[in-house]
Amino acid sequence: MTRAVQSTLGSEISKSAPLALIEFEMLDELANGEQPMRSGELGALVSLTRSGTSRAISRLAAKGFIIKEGSSTDRRSVLVCITPEGRQAYEAANGVFASAVRNGLLGAVEGDDRDTLLRILNVISDTLL
Repeated sequence: MTRAVQSTLGSEISKSAPLALIEFEMLDELANGEQPMRSGELGALVSLTRSGTSRAISRLAAKGFIIKEGSSTDRRSVLVCITPEGRQAYEAANGVFASAVRNGLLGAVEGDDRDTLLRILNVISDTLL
């Protein structure tokens, strides 16, 4: 089920912006978190390995959606910030993401079942986040 949801969300997001789902998730963390953010911290937030994080950051930088810079306090660290173009791509994709969740997940159930699903999702979200 997780793969099906991720595939659907990724497909919908890519229609609105040139983003893979994991890139959208990274932009989400940058758009809503403190900046600049260490690349390792960003990778941990989206559950990527060090090499996966590096590749995703490089793709986002090549698209002009983030800026990478070295840390002044730790030469091994890379700091990343979202650019105005990245924020614009994130905002476009976020609307599509919300709509896909609403229509795809919540649209599959109605009435009392929908209310129950929303309560369960809120409990899970509160527990995990």
